[in-house]
Amino acid sequence: MSDLSFVSPDDLHHRRRALRRQRRLKILQGLWQSLAVSGLAIGVLWGASQPIWLVRDSSQIQIEGNRLLSDQAIQALIPIDYPQSLLKLQPAAIATHLTAASPIAQATVTRRLVPPHLEIQVEERIPVAAVVPGDSPTSLKPGFLDAQGVWMKPSSLIALGNPIPSPQLTIRGLRSADREHWPSMYQVLRRSPLDVSEIDWQNPDNLVLKTEVGIAHLGAYGARFPEQLAALDQLRHLKSQVDDQTVDYIDVSDPNHPSVKLVP
Repeated sequence: MSDLSFVSPDDLHHRRRALRRQRRLKILQGLWQSLAVSGLAIGVLWGASQPIWLVRDSSQIQIEGNRLLSDQAIQALIPIDYPQSLLKLQPAAIATHLTAASPIAQATVTRRLVPPHLEIQVEERIPVAAVVPGDSPTSLKPGFLDAQGVWMKPSSLIALGNPIPSPQLTIRGLRSADREHWPSMYQVLRRSPLDVSEIDWQNPDNLVLKTEVGIAHLGAYGARFPEQLAALDQLRHLKSQVDDQTVDYIDVSDPNHPSVKLVP
């Protein structure tokens, strides 16, 4: 038979006391931790209400990344009632407000405690084309397009009080359904040496360009658009050989066989 360890009543009493002491110690530690966290939170809230943590005016809003819009124009868009506690400001809400109704594509807002201020990093929407409505009721209203095809109303630029150069390219009669083609079209136009001043998209079956070479008919917009621009670029000599008054338009619907249509 194996030996059984004998535990005296005194040993049991001491063990129970030790366990109770450990439990009380853990409870006290938990209370102290809770008090410390609560005290820190109260201290932060109290500190946030003190004058040192206030955003008193727009000079405490630092703008970065802007090229077209002035610091003052962007600061004026921020919905802050001065003075305002820095920690009560909501960076995400400010960023959403900036991108909702202004030519700002992205905004990142960060609070800085020392010294107390806001840092706002912006990426602007740069207008690259002016939109002129056509005869169709589905064509876009007057405004501007950026390189990604985002339409901007004129008032969103004019209201900022900072003169922004008007784009040299005009799009006439662009429909909402065709706007998805604009980003790729614009990249081709930007890379081409050919100067295009106007795109007439009123007839989706016949894209008409006003270029330095002359008026060009391309047919429906498609994958051959880069080839069509290249074909037009090869016709730069046309002006020196043909009187402009006799040329109606240049047909590059087939870029391999461009033709010149004369005035009847």
